[in-house]
Amino acid sequence: MRWLEPGVDFSKYNKIMLDRVTFFFAADSESKDIDPAEMKALEDSCNQQLVNTLRASYPIVTEPGPDVVRLRWLLQT
Repeated sequence: MRWLEPGVDFSKYNKIMLDRVTFFFAADSESKDIDPAEMKALEDSCNQQLVNTLRASYPIVTEPGPDVVRLRWLLQT
């Protein structure tokens, strides 16, 4: 699933602010036996891959601004 603000003009953004990818177990998940260290390693790997992929086209910044789009990730297992 994804959510986008209705009517947003994405052409005005030329920098990206990334929130860290976070995984969590759904309350009704059948299995919750993933090792926390493995889940952390997966999160770290996803975060690094996002930065590596996106920085080829956009500067990655840590502060909001009028030309900065913020991407948030929430992944449920």
